[in-house]
Amino acid sequence: MLGEGIWKWGADIVLEIQTWGLPILPFELVTYLGNETFYFILVPVFFWLVRPGTGIRLLGILLFSSFSNSFFKLWLTEPRPYWVNSDVKAYVYETSYGIPSGHSQNAVTIWGYLAYVFRARGWWVMAGAVLLMAVICFSRLVLGVHFPQDIIGGLVLGLVLLFVYIRTTDGVLTWYSRLDTTRKILYPFIISLILIAMAVALRSALDSTDPENWSSMAAMAIGLDGVDVERLKTEFDPRSLDTFISVAATLAGLGLALALSERSNHFEVHRRPLPILGVIVVGFVGIGFFRAAPRLLFDVEGPWLEGLVRYVRYALIMVWAAYWAPLVFKAFGWARPLEEKEMTDFLDTAGKAK
Repeated sequence: MLGEGIWKWGADIVLEIQTWGLPILPFELVTYLGNETFYFILVPVFFWLVRPGTGIRLLGILLFSSFSNSFFKLWLTEPRPYWVNSDVKAYVYETSYGIPSGHSQNAVTIWGYLAYVFRARGWWVMAGAVLLMAVICFSRLVLGVHFPQDIIGGLVLGLVLLFVYIRTTDGVLTWYSRLDTTRKILYPFIISLILIAMAVALRSALDSTDPENWSSMAAMAIGLDGVDVERLKTEFDPRSLDTFISVAATLAGLGLALALSERSNHFEVHRRPLPILGVIVVGFVGIGFFRAAPRLLFDVEGPWLEGLVRYVRYALIMVWAAYWAPLVFKAFGWARPLEEKEMTDFLDTAGKAK
């Protein structure tokens, strides 16, 4: 751990910002643009309506960034400011460790990658992305959920991951596109198990426990009315493997979906209002169904069974979004199947946005 000295330095900065009396609602809205839930909405929109290859690449960097962020958080086990300083008021409840900031990191990787893809549109694309990154990072300080050092860590790690991803993704997708169907399914599944095993091994290797007062201070610092403090204490689990499982399952589901898609041709949505509306409504209703149904059908207890259900949920969500949903779109006439000569560019191995 970094220690109380740097925690105090960071908390003093957060407290100073909170004395400025800034309105909270705008920053709650802005911080949502750095939330993984928002990105899991953004990715299907790109996949269905903008360009499937770009959507897949966007999902790839999201998974890469999310796993890396969770791994470093679990390794470093650093608190958030309101866990250790009762004067800091938190306007968002977070149960993961603090450094590196996931919002800052994802802002760099996701919005930075989109700025890179669409850089030909003009300088304003990069300028807008940088402005959005800055506002998202600042919102985390206003809301009291991160120290400045968390933000810096997220920015640095995000830049490194963005550079690595841009340099390697073309080669990875080209290699994947040349695999046979069996390997396209098997390799992502094996990698997903390896990712979960890495997370389990890291958590098992931690030789310290968190201070008992972190959960109490975290629950009592929330600046919201009507909060069930005892429930928040129960939900407090910085060492949860949920994110690792979700990332791994999404990767496995993506591999299965892409392999199956090649056997039924890929798709292109018709650029008319009704097809676009139908794609959005049916697509996200399906995502909601597969997100909720396994939990309702399998009411299990215990970390291993709960983890298994989570894995199934996220894998099914990915199969729906990238395979079943396009079949439905084509069945309703909202999309057309691609011809054989068009399918070679579906993964956009040249990395160019149109």
